[in-house]
Amino acid sequence: MKITLRLKELRTAHGHTQKFMANYLEMTETNYRRAEYNQLGSVKIRDLEKLCELFQCGVGDILHLEAE
Repeated sequence: MKITLRLKELRTAHGHTQKFMANYLEMTETNYRRAEYNQLGSVKIRDLEKLCELFQCGVGDILHLEAE
């Protein structure tokens, strides 16, 4: 099993740019893109909390468990 982030789907549905998201999460655009394409090894709980607040959703809406 692999846990992935549904950031691109949520970001585009809410009309945000990658630059906005990077600024909102206080990270570089490069690191945000890496997160969006599931190339990061970990995600901070603080960032998940901020994403839930921004998208008005639960953690389960951001994290996706997929079979490998």
